[in-house]
Amino acid sequence: MQEFVFQLDEVEYRMTPANAMGAWSALKNALKLAQGIQLGEDTTKIGESVLGALLAHLGSPEIKAIEEIVLNHTVVNLHGQQYRLSHQLDKHFNQYRGHLFPVLINGTRYQFADFFIGGGGLLKDMLPSINPLNDIKPANP
Repeated sequence: MQEFVFQLDEVEYRMTPANAMGAWSALKNALKLAQGIQLGEDTTKIGESVLGALLAHLGSPEIKAIEEIVLNHTVVNLHGQQYRLSHQLDKHFNQYRGHLFPVLINGTRYQFADFFIGGGGLLKDMLPSINPLNDIKPANP
C-alpha cells in the first residue's frame, strides 16, 4: 500500500498505511454500528444509510478507533515543517478547523477501502459524494 498525499489550502497531508490487522479489527467494530441497515442494489443509498448510522455514533469507542488510526498515520507538511498530526491535533485543527472532516473522510477511504473487493468496492461506493472540498487534489510527489 502506497502513501496517500493530498493538499488542502497550503497544508500537505501525507498518510501512511496502518497495521492491517489493527485496522481490520477497528473496521469490523465500527461496521457493527451499521447493523440493521436495509441493503439493496443502490450502493449510493446503502452508503448514505451506513454513513448516517456511523455519524449517529460519533464519539463512540468504535468511531474513535477509526479516527485514531487515521490521525496517528498522518503527517502534516506546513511551510516545510513536518509533524505527526496526532501530536498537535488541537493546535492544528484550531487553525485549520475546516480540514478536520476532509482529513477524516480521505483517511478513512485510504486506510480501509482496500479491505473491500476491487480495491474499494463497497466502501468506495458508500462514500462517493462525501467530498466537502471538491478541490482536494493529490500533492505533487
